[in-house]
Amino acid sequence: MSQLTESKYIEELENFLKTFNIKGNYKYRERLDIAIAENKMSLVVDYDDLLTYDVDLATKLIQEPDKLLPAFDQAAYQTLRYVNPDYAEQLKRDSFKVRIRGLPQKLSVRKVGSKELDKFISVSGMVVRTSELKPLIIKGVFRCLKCGSINEERQTGLILKKPSMCKDCNEKKSLELDVKNSEFIDYQIIRIQELPEELPPGQLPQSFDVSISGDIVGLAKPGDRVIVNGIVRAEPETISRTSNSRIFKLRIEGNYVEILGKELETFELTREDEEEIKSIASKPNAYDMLIQSVAPSIYGYETQKEAILLQLAGSPQITLSDGSTLRGDINILLIGDPGTAKSELLKYVARLAPRGLYTSGKGSTAAGLTAAVIREKSGIMMLEAGAVVLADQGIACITEDTEIYTGHSLIPVRELWDNIKSPVYITKSGREAKRTIIPIGVYNNRTDIPGFAFAIMRRRYKGEIVKITLSSGLTLRVTPDHLLRTNLKNPWIRADKIKPGDELRGPTRLFKPSIYLKIAEDEGYTLGCIYGSSNINQFRLSEAIQEGYYGIVSNLGGYTLLSNYTKEVDFLLQNSSLDNILLFPDRTLWAFLAGIFDTKGELLCIKDKIIEVKLYISKSKHELLVLLYALRRLGIYAKLQKDRKGFFVIQILDLLRFLNGIKPYSVRLVHKYKIYNKKKLRKGVEKVVKVEREYYDGYVYDLSVNKYHNYEVALVYVHNCIDEFDKMRPEDRSALHEAMEQQTVSVAKGGIVTTLSARTSILAAANPVFGKYDPRKNITDNINIPIPLLTRFDLIFVLRDIPDRPKDEKLARFLLEQHKKAQYPIEPPIGFDKLRKYILYSKRINPILTKEAEEKLLEYYLQLRGSMSEDMISITPRQLESLIRLAKARARILLREKVTEEDALRSISLIRRMLETVGIDVKTGKVDLGVLHGKPLSERSQLMIAIEVFKQLEGPQKNPVEEKTFIEALVNTKRFTEEEAKKMLRNLINSGQIYESKPGYYNKL
Repeated sequence: MSQLTESKYIEELENFLKTFNIKGNYKYRERLDIAIAENKMSLVVDYDDLLTYDVDLATKLIQEPDKLLPAFDQAAYQTLRYVNPDYAEQLKRDSFKVRIRGLPQKLSVRKVGSKELDKFISVSGMVVRTSELKPLIIKGVFRCLKCGSINEERQTGLILKKPSMCKDCNEKKSLELDVKNSEFIDYQIIRIQELPEELPPGQLPQSFDVSISGDIVGLAKPGDRVIVNGIVRAEPETISRTSNSRIFKLRIEGNYVEILGKELETFELTREDEEEIKSIASKPNAYDMLIQSVAPSIYGYETQKEAILLQLAGSPQITLSDGSTLRGDINILLIGDPGTAKSELLKYVARLAPRGLYTSGKGSTAAGLTAAVIREKSGIMMLEAGAVVLADQGIACITEDTEIYTGHSLIPVRELWDNIKSPVYITKSGREAKRTIIPIGVYNNRTDIPGFAFAIMRRRYKGEIVKITLSSGLTLRVTPDHLLRTNLKNPWIRADKIKPGDELRGPTRLFKPSIYLKIAEDEGYTLGCIYGSSNINQFRLSEAIQEGYYGIVSNLGGYTLLSNYTKEVDFLLQNSSLDNILLFPDRTLWAFLAGIFDTKGELLCIKDKIIEVKLYISKSKHELLVLLYALRRLGIYAKLQKDRKGFFVIQILDLLRFLNGIKPYSVRLVHKYKIYNKKKLRKGVEKVVKVEREYYDGYVYDLSVNKYHNYEVALVYVHNCIDEFDKMRPEDRSALHEAMEQQTVSVAKGGIVTTLSARTSILAAANPVFGKYDPRKNITDNINIPIPLLTRFDLIFVLRDIPDRPKDEKLARFLLEQHKKAQYPIEPPIGFDKLRKYILYSKRINPILTKEAEEKLLEYYLQLRGSMSEDMISITPRQLESLIRLAKARARILLREKVTEEDALRSISLIRRMLETVGIDVKTGKVDLGVLHGKPLSERSQLMIAIEVFKQLEGPQKNPVEEKTFIEALVNTKRFTEEEAKKMLRNLINSGQIYESKPGYYNKL
């Protein structure tokens, strides 16, 4: 563009800023006055105003922003000089910016593609990561070390550019950056992800980075909903330090960020909608209509549906004068037998709630639920929000052909499933599962160790999978959301985020089998020679050994083939699979490899130095994998590689270790040898060579691994997932305490200290630890959730599956009718979309307590407090706050400005129904909130009796108390059964009140 054309643009835009007025008020002159008063460095321009002034200019801005935006900045600075010359003189000419807002078309993250490159767009999304603020150089001042002259260079992009030469002496090398006199601006990267309601069903959320600078940095936090206006750029994906990929990633160069914060999503509400909503609320049976409209595909559960309806409406949050807040959101826990529709209720609420998100089980870690600090490849620290702030997790799995190393075999996970004879049960998410013990390799964050999987699960999957080819030649096929272990500080990365060149964590050694075949070393060598010499497969191995493969004896210098082989060799004859070499002791395995090397090994030498060793052993991919795993068990790195004919061979990477290991047994390595080391071998690392996407239709599998939650497949470590709330790790559950009560998530890591908002209700579901809820046990004995977390739920309900013919018949007819007609058997009074609008509209109401409502709540609270003995744990202020929240939520859902006596009574009814199920001490049959807060009075009484009995048996001399004597003494008090006495003994040991001084005898601490 010529200087004249640029000047014309500046002139036109300056005229727009100076003359644009509404009813005689010069809009942008006034905005500049405000900017000066607030010491701002930018001017916000409404796109509609520019469109009204000049359509061509507005269109040019969208199509060619690189030409228009710099001209707009210059025009704004000229106008600033016109309005206030003194203020303008204080600023550097290029530091004052124009921010464009209010573009008419807003794209979703998914809609941004290559056709938008270098265009000015507006995109809506949710912030999921924010980096720390960094200074970005915009004008570099370079001092010539030879002549001392100053050279300036304008900077664009992220790579520092030096002047090509000194302007005075033409020196090219001795140019040093003068940081003090260079110009910098604040710089930040934020990552935005498409909004949950815009995500197509079954699709992964799309995201990209936005680079922002100047006075808009630091505005957005993880979890905020934003509209970003800026220029779309393309950046090449880096494969290595020396080469770039043909694939580029999108990035937005941000110009304006509008924070929508945590506000509810916008929705179209017409006058007719508003009138209809008010009409529903005015009906006498409005409350019943609303309850009947919640989850109409699920039969029954009117009490639970009422509670969920109030949770969706919520209670207004109250902010006190000192800044502290009183929570308004309602938390609910559902505990129930399998098949009681807990998950369906959760998923329905996730769809209906304005910002509902569904997470499950071990896939939900503390960082995933709350927040994490992550270091990007560029070195910038990024703060990432978790599920209670914004995100959700999937259920990750491996494909059925993935082979699992168990120490004694390498078996496809599909065959592993088929071989397990235990019964199949169904998990909460609908996956099939079998309980078993499977030896596996795990990583404990420091080293490779043997471990165990306790269950194997599978589900049907139809859709895209990720196929990852590794430097070992192995391939891994997993669902896109499966997590893989890296060597980064934030170690886990989703499969769909993996790129060529990424490094995954792999085992340096594999664990050994628990038992060995007692095969001698000479027998191992002979078997290796036979296998390698003629590529004998598993059907001919037996025949070859029985005939005595004497051809190799003469060829290899008279190595004796045993005619009287042992019973272990006979086992190999009857079970002649190459997997059996994994049962060889280490020395026998070395001898077996020596036999293969002597018959089918290839040495490549240059000047008497060995540079390459290959083993040509089999056309079977499975047998090659077995050899690769056998080598890794001995700590030898190797890889699968195709030869010129397209067949796979094994190339040894760890030459020195391999040759030294087989030397005592090999007849080929009789002379001294030298190794030519081209590069140092990095152990524990597998590099990603290729990433592909494939369509898959079949079963996908996963293993359940306690404690470390990972396992080895394809010589890399992958994560495992289980979908039960009560099976989350304790440290992850505890991360919810702050989020549930204070509704914030605090982060202090990587130099980032901040607090994120987590103003959300939590609807959780858990299965009983015994499979079915046992009414003879208290709630804390039925579920695996810690007491402090349990008490943070406002309402807790038990869903039991009790055989009842009339009820069962009604439920069965309901389901049959639903499947037959493919619609609700009973049409809900309010449709899904209308109910969603109703709930969103109700959140405008902020009801206040009336005197009558206050009195009812106070009366019930004092009644419960007074009805309990001094030793019992009575109702606490936390339950009173729950009563208030529920009463306000009912008034809100009925669009009332005041909480009535009826609202208070319905909230009392919900709390009473909860206490009558989960608040009952099963020993006494009475309500005792000690059940929810630790131990009921009956158990505390038993504890005091047990401690007193133990003291008496121990005596003043502190004699050890025999286990049998203690249990008999407790039973003799008539307050314990034998089972309860044994349980009390375990409780005393676990709580540290007594310890085992010698086997079967205990002393008190």
